[in-house]
Amino acid sequence: MNHLKQLLLWLVGILFIFAIYVWTVGLWPQYFDIAWDEEVQLQDGRVIVVHVKNTYERRTKNLSRYEGAIFRKNEFTWYADEKKGHLKFMSRLPVSYLGKFGEDWFVVLAGQGPWGNFPEEMPHFWGRDFTTLEQRLAIFSEGIFQPMSWDKAPSQLTRMNLTPSMPVSELSKFDGKKMTIEEKKHLDKIYATPYAHEITRPLRMNPIKGNKND
Repeated sequence: MNHLKQLLLWLVGILFIFAIYVWTVGLWPQYFDIAWDEEVQLQDGRVIVVHVKNTYERRTKNLSRYEGAIFRKNEFTWYADEKKGHLKFMSRLPVSYLGKFGEDWFVVLAGQGPWGNFPEEMPHFWGRDFTTLEQRLAIFSEGIFQPMSWDKAPSQLTRMNLTPSMPVSELSKFDGKKMTIEEKKHLDKIYATPYAHEITRPLRMNPIKGNKND
C-alpha cells in the first residue's frame, strides 16, 4: 500500500511539473519549420523543383500545435543552371513568384514589412516601389538578389506561381513531401483570394500639365 501511495505521489509530482512547464514554456517549441519540395512552372513552360522552408513562431501557449503560430521567414533553394548552380533566396516577407526571364531570375515579395527591425532585413530592405497589391520586385544580380524598379520588370510578369496562402495547419501536411503543380491548382481553388494570382504594377502619378496659355 505504501508503495502505491509513493507511486501516486510521484505521478502527481510529475504531472505538476509538466503543468508548470506547459504554463511557462508551452507544449511545443517557440520556433519551428515547415519544409517541402515544390514544383514551380516557369514562364517558358518548364517545371523546376524548389525546396521551400518556412519558419514560424508560436506566440501563445495553446495545446494546439499550430494555433497562434505566425510566419517569420522563408528560404528557397533551387538549381538555376550550369553557370549559377544552386541559388538561395531568403526573406522575412511572403514570396509569391520565383522565375526566370531571359538569363535573369526574379522574385516578387508581398507586404509592407518586414517588421521587427531585424538587422539583416529592415522594412526598406527590398525598396519602396510597391505595386497596387503591395508587391515588390527583386532580381538576381552580382551574386545576390537586389531590389528592382517595376519600370524595368518584364512585361510578361503578371501571374504568381508559388504556393497560395493557407493556414499553417494545412501547409504542415506537406512537411517533408513534394507539392505538385496539380496539388497547387487544387489548393488555389480552396484558398482563392479576390485577386487570384495577379501581379500588378505601381500606380504612377504623372504631373498635370497646363494648357499652352498658362
